[in-house]
Amino acid sequence: MIFYMPIPQSFSKKRKIELAKETTFHVKKSDRDNCQKFTSDVLEIAGVFKNDSQSSIGISAKIYSGHPRIEILVSNEPDNLAFLFDVLLKGIQKNSPPAQLHQNQE
Repeated sequence: MIFYMPIPQSFSKKRKIELAKETTFHVKKSDRDNCQKFTSDVLEIAGVFKNDSQSSIGISAKIYSGHPRIEILVSNEPDNLAFLFDVLLKGIQKNSPPAQLHQNQE
């Protein structure tokens, strides 16, 4: 799961442009684990899982974005873990070299 979090309106125009690149971790509230729990509950209600306890592996990240959304990949094949992790990282990096992915300093 990648949680693309909204950029606060109070940030400067320059900072908003930088955060819109989707390469900066969101380190403010809501907590990543709470976002993940909420999304797992919604997936259960939607019928993706009979019970969210069926989910045994979870990878998630919170990233600033000018287009808030949640991207979710679901697989029942253990062999897909490396693939899913790779897809998540590529989603975070969005054509940026890994060295450019950084933690928000605000």
